[in-house]
Amino acid sequence: MTPLDPSTKTQILDVAERLFAEQGFAATSLRALTAAAGVNLAAVNYHFGSKEALLLAVFDRRLRPLNERRIASIDALVRQAAATGLAPSLEGLLDTLFRPVLEMTAEPGGEACARLFARVHLETEAEALESMFLTQFCAVRDRMLPALKQTLPELDEDELLWRLHFAIGALAHTMQSTIRLKWLARGRAIETDRETTLRRLIEFCAAGMRAGAPSRPPEGT
Repeated sequence: MTPLDPSTKTQILDVAERLFAEQGFAATSLRALTAAAGVNLAAVNYHFGSKEALLLAVFDRRLRPLNERRIASIDALVRQAAATGLAPSLEGLLDTLFRPVLEMTAEPGGEACARLFARVHLETEAEALESMFLTQFCAVRDRMLPALKQTLPELDEDELLWRLHFAIGALAHTMQSTIRLKWLARGRAIETDRETTLRRLIEFCAAGMRAGAPSRPPEGT
């Protein structure tokens, strides 16, 4: 294959996604990546220009359609709620945030990409990586926060941000693996299918987000 072959670009993306998920971005060398993809370094440079640009392309390939779906779902929930004079459903909003990610794991290569997303959230090997990753979510954030303010008006913005931060962390932890869950269950069979996982995750996060606003300590204490 030559660098001009479109299938070369797809092959590089597929292998980069898998290796970045398994080894981490910093630990994956371009030499190892090109060897696994069966291409030369010139192909990577031609299609992407740099290792960082390759990572951005991996993110974009998965996140663009995922986030377009999220935005459409949030907008639909907000419109439906406005038509009835009610606030958007909290469970519905969390579903729009979580479901596309969990469903992505059923797609070819989706499981590796989900692990990569989780690594970026949970590892601190390079702050710049998370910044690159989070730029993909600006439009989702800008739709989600106003909707959550309607749904949870008793929470001030700082409290709402903290709770959304924790909810995203729960999603990232869930995406990483079910090894800890199986360990907690001491080997007992426990349901981990997608719909069960999604339901439990939404129930847990909704309960935390609905908890009463914390009392503030008196000023000067």
